Amino acid sequence: YYDEYSSIGAHHMFAARLSDDDDGAPMWSVQAAADVACRATAVEEGPSGALFVGGQFGDNALFAAGEPNETEVSSHTGRDIFIGKYVP
Repeated sequence: YYDEYSSIGAHHMFAARLSDDDDGAPMWSVQAAADVACRATAVEEGPSGALFVGGQFGDNALFAAGEPNETEVSSHTGRDIFIGKYVP
């Protein structure tokens, strides 16, 4: 899970789902990184358990690195926003 991530950019963020039991064990996690900034500023759980994350990034960003849905984006203004939906 999140302790398995390696550095993929200058700035990082991750989202993780922890179990509801007493130990709070990690269930899944995803990572994002950017050249200049990568910040989650809003997180919300949907009714189906999906996690919605909104925030900002600078220059180039990589979301869900190493996952089948890995996505790389570039900002044309130096900074941009993102909204992501992560489904366990």
